[in-house]
Amino acid sequence: MRAIAALPLVLCLLACGSSVPITSSGDTDDDVGVQPDEPGAVYSPCGEPDACSPLPYCVFPSGEQGFCTAECTAPDDPSGCPDDPGGLGRAICLDIGLPSGQRVCAIGCDDGLPCPEGMRCEEVDTEAGPERACF
Repeated sequence: MRAIAALPLVLCLLACGSSVPITSSGDTDDDVGVQPDEPGAVYSPCGEPDACSPLPYCVFPSGEQGFCTAECTAPDDPSGCPDDPGGLGRAICLDIGLPSGQRVCAIGCDDGLPCPEGMRCEEVDTEAGPERACF
């Protein structure tokens, strides 16, 4: 089931995404935080669905590293999502094309906001239009 859930995202990201450079000024370590490295933690790195247990999703562009995550409380309600590592309140609900219409927790990087150290900002085409998220 996990591999099937990741497949729509892989197909979606194959069609859409090139990397977006992360730009910021000054020392951002304290500002944006660092990607968690504990296996299975929300926003920790992954490259395959089974790497995120007990979390249900590894969200990744084809051939690139992604992040572990879970479903949002409701499609547009990130209130149940962990905050980004920098504590900047940038949790979003990302549409990865799940058949249920449910979205997953992600870190937003619209308007050139930098991603946590170890992550990069990428544009993702969704049914609602392009969204920028940290991978």
